[in-house]
Amino acid sequence: MIKINKKDVSATISAAESGDPESQNDLGVMYINGHGVNQDFKQAEHWLRRGAEQKSMTAQYNLGVMYARGEGVEKDEKMAAELYLMAANQGYAAAQLNLGIFYSDGSGVEQDHQKALYWFQKSAEQNFAKAQYSLGNVYKQGHGVEKSLVVAAEWYRKAADQGDKMAQYNLGLMNHNGDGMAKNYKMARSLLEMSSKQGYAKAQYLLGWMYGKGLGVKKNYDKAINLIQKAADQGHPEAIESIGKLNKIRGIS
Repeated sequence: MIKINKKDVSATISAAESGDPESQNDLGVMYINGHGVNQDFKQAEHWLRRGAEQKSMTAQYNLGVMYARGEGVEKDEKMAAELYLMAANQGYAAAQLNLGIFYSDGSGVEQDHQKALYWFQKSAEQNFAKAQYSLGNVYKQGHGVEKSLVVAAEWYRKAADQGDKMAQYNLGLMNHNGDGMAKNYKMARSLLEMSSKQGYAKAQYLLGWMYGKGLGVKKNYDKAINLIQKAADQGHPEAIESIGKLNKIRGIS
């Protein structure tokens, strides 16, 4: 748990009560997380709203998240979208990403892949890894843009280089399958290793089979079983099925 000095809490409360919008955001977040104060979603909503009304983009974003989740307020995706838009127009990368996701899914707004692409690009241009990953998905699927596995791989690479586990997996999968590039099992293994170490079940499952088959790595049956088991423990359906079959082969019931 994060420890916050009592003086810092008092200073934040004082500044928030004096009308400082960023302190109002900070106090709202403290109430959400129960850091330095007792967790209180009503108080969180109160202070985030005060900050948002003063055009704090962080408060607008955080209040939007509360409405998107229905956390301390009645779930209202339309309100969340409006708040994300306020923050996105001020250049807040996380809000731009979330607004892009809303347009992609049709959550709180009418589905519009062109607008989703626009906001993903705005966020990705700020080097926001999750937006770069989302752009990779857009180009891979051809939603609102001409499908291009080459461009998808470029965006996945940018996000993967920042440690995004889903981008590492997707780029690893593309290298494994030869999608938009020549097959490269060694590169696939390297990327899947990075994703797997972050606990991503899909990466653990595929990497497990690579160890089992000796693709891009020396065969290691024990490591294969271990990785597939880790994926199964997280509820990965193919891993659960595979581990059951493998255990039968090994005589384990």
